Amino acid sequence: MGIRVNAIVADRTYPASGLNKDIVSTRPRGAAPSELIDWVSVNAPADLVAAASLWLMHDSCPVTGRLFAVGAGRVAEIFAVSPEAYLAPGEAGA
Repeated sequence: MGIRVNAIVADRTYPASGLNKDIVSTRPRGAAPSELIDWVSVNAPADLVAAASLWLMHDSCPVTGRLFAVGAGRVAEIFAVSPEAYLAPGEAGA
């Protein structure tokens, strides 16, 4: 039996989510926090996160060392990318 290590970013409701309903959104055309919290409450129950989490821990899971966004019936892999960058001569790592 091999060891599997995967991580998740869970999109789910939290007991304290309702405390944020009065926050004012400053994003243009963004949903009001109360609307988003209500949508998440209905569409992202914790059991959907739990199901994906269990699959990622199961012996039959073919992946390891990955990061996933999980919630609202959706599982998506998250990729972290670091493009080539300029490093000035004489700087650490040059």
